[in-house]
Amino acid sequence: MRHLRRGEALFDVREEMVAEAPLPVAYAIGNALLQINIEVRHMYGLKPVDMLALHVLIVAGAQRTMRLAGRGVPLKRKLAVPPEERGTLSRRAIAQVLDLPFETVRRATARLMAQGLITERCRGKLVVTDKVVDPESFIPFLAEIAKRWTATTERLAELGVVRLI
Repeated sequence: MRHLRRGEALFDVREEMVAEAPLPVAYAIGNALLQINIEVRHMYGLKPVDMLALHVLIVAGAQRTMRLAGRGVPLKRKLAVPPEERGTLSRRAIAQVLDLPFETVRRATARLMAQGLITERCRGKLVVTDKVVDPESFIPFLAEIAKRWTATTERLAELGVVRLI
């Protein structure tokens, strides 16, 4: 397996090929995104706005873990990151990221809390619970997303949009 250095690319995107086949490219990417979003909604039984808020919190947690790893803190290879080490966000920050009214985000996060998917750690800081990152369901789901993105990348390669460098 080839290991990339920071900033090194494995693939090259050829914009001129996107211009030659914009509809097949949009279909390949859009179809993968739509399928993933639908699966997440069904996996957790969420409304679209709830899913977006949850997604932002999951990514915030992953970003915090990766930033710490970049500062020399050992990266845990396991999914089970203790709750106190997970990244948090306020409702206001989620509203800003998603460009949604605060009240919409407040209602969405209240529903997520009622389902046990997020919790309030302290002073309005929200974090995902173990229920969200349960290895029994989350690991197979991540593997399925990776397979879908691989298939999408292969389709883009067939279209000449992406090439291995």
